[in-house]
Formats: sequence, structure tokens, C-alpha cells
Amino acid sequence: GFNSDSVQPYYNAINLNDSAAVSKSDLTKEKLVSIDIFPEPDSTQRILKSVIAAPNKLAVVFRYPIISPGFRALNVPDSLPWSIREWNSGNDTLTAWLLNKPDTLKLEVSDRGIVLDTVKIATAMKVSGKARKLSKNTSLGYSTTLSNRMLGYNQPLLLTFANPVKQYDFDSLLFTRRTTTDTSTFRPVMQFTDSIHRRLLVSYKWNEAEKYDMYIPGGAFTDIYSDSCDSTHVVFQMRPVDDYGTFSVTINRVDKSYPVIIQLLTEKGAVVDQRILTTEKKADFGLIFPGKYGLKAIMDVNANGRWDTGQFIKKIQPERVLVNPKIFEVRTNWELEETWDL
Repeated sequence: GFNSDSVQPYYNAINLNDSAAVSKSDLTKEKLVSIDIFPEPDSTQRILKSVIAAPNKLAVVFRYPIISPGFRALNVPDSLPWSIREWNSGNDTLTAWLLNKPDTLKLEVSDRGIVLDTVKIATAMKVSGKARKLSKNTSLGYSTTLSNRMLGYNQPLLLTFANPVKQYDFDSLLFTRRTTTDTSTFRPVMQFTDSIHRRLLVSYKWNEAEKYDMYIPGGAFTDIYSDSCDSTHVVFQMRPVDDYGTFSVTINRVDKSYPVIIQLLTEKGAVVDQRILTTEKKADFGLIFPGKYGLKAIMDVNANGRWDTGQFIKKIQPERVLVNPKIFEVRTNWELEETWDL
């Protein structure tokens, strides 16, 4: 850490020949210099980890987001595709579903035309440090955005498949809705939201007074490894709006020359949601589950949407962070509005 401002030196003019005792407080009551300590960033891009995370699935983690990535499997013929790839939202973690894989994959990784590293990866899964052959799982798994068979209020239903889907039959899916007096079928809008067909969005005007049944027959979805899904019923209903509370905070600040990031935190400090304010004053988090929350403010001086540390050589201070000392309790069917002076 360092102080960006000039420091005015001073001294205490004390007559040491005075018979009166000189107190320690007389020597230390001048102004203190405040220094913000920060971790210095390593500007070198590098691979932090490369591992077979699941059968046929490679994960490569980078220190920083990749700008223009390049990958070449050195021991797979260029005429053969070696993987189907997917990046996370931060663009710093690659997931690759392997095709035509050798026992050991030799992979050259580059960014903006510069080779970062060449790694050798054993393509067999390891358990307790030992490679083992896993029995072939012929079932294509998936997860949903449901929680205890409840869909978020006014939220679409999203299915995320374990592997990229190669073949699918939307017409074979059967959707049923049931009220206290009636049962009928309906057709929602279904579409994949990504290029590799892993995320299926099911959109419909859900009603909290109805219960829904989505029947997926066996073989409706088949992945790139020819594994198909099992037949299953997904029974759910939409969570009532009365189960939620609302929370908004009005931010008062003098300097509006840069954005401020307002983060909603759990009691343990995990980020639940965030809002980026430029000229507006209110951060509205909308419907949230009842509970206790905290607030953090990040002064986003360079307007890149995240906190940045400092750099001593360039005399750049870390972006200032403030944590609200209060804990805010959001209750069911309750509107909470607060004000925060930064």
C-alpha cells in the first residue's frame, strides 16, 4: 500500500528540561497517515488448472479472462475435431467435451496469438490420485432451475444438460396443467439458448394457481456421445409472489463521475445480486427470499463492472470499497426501502 498525497512532516516542541513529566500522549497525538493495503496483480496470463472434471469433459482454468483464445490438440489430426467448447460467464474457465481423444491429450493453448503453455492431460478420470475406467453411463442427465419443485415467480423453466445435445424431439414432450377443477395439456415455447445445445429454455405464462407436469419420454434428447435421457415426469408449480419480499436502497453520493456497484450480500458475505448505478440513485433488487442481508458498495472508477486492485508502479490505488454496517431483514410480503450515504 502507499499514500497518494504529500505528507506534511511535523515535530513536537517540548522542553525536556521542564520538571513536569512528559506524557507519551503528547508525542503521539498528531494526525495518522492512512494506507490502503492491496494485493498486487500478476499481469502474466497463465493456466491455473487443467483437469478431467467428468468422463470426456476437460476443464481449463486461467488466471485472467481470455481475450482471443486458441487451442490446438498436437496429437490429434487437424482434420478431426478434438472437442466441443464452452466458456463460463467470466471467460476465464473453459469446458471442453472431448472427441477423438487419445489416452493423453497434448494441448497447445494461446491467447491473442501468443502461446501460453503446452499441457499434457491424461483423459481418464482419476479418483484418489489413481486413474480408473468408469463404466459407461448410457443416460443423459440434466438439471433444472426448480427448487423443491417450485419455479421462481414469473421465471422461465431452464433445463441444463450434462453434455451437448445432438438430437432432440420437442414434439414428444407432453405438458399438463392442473387446477382444482380442470386438467388440460398445453404447448410452451422451447428453444436452446446456446450454440452447443446444452441449455433448454421453456417459456410459458405460468400461473401460481396451477400445477404442472412435464413428461420427457426416453430418447427425447440424445447427446454427442449417443447417450439418451431416461423417461421422467417433472412436476412443479410457480412460487406465489407472497412468498417474497422486496428490497431497494437509495444511494446518496457527491461524486457521480463514475459508476458505483451496489452488491446484495448474505450474512456470511456471499454476493446474491448486484446493481450498477451511473446517474440513477436507487438500487432495486426486486423480489428476494426473506432473510437477513448486507450491502457492499464498490467505487468503479474505471467503469469496468468489477473491483480492481491497485498497481504500485503506475501509482494506482485500489478501488474503494464500503460495507454497510447494518444487517437488513427482508420479510415475507414486505417492502423494505433504505437510504445509504456514501
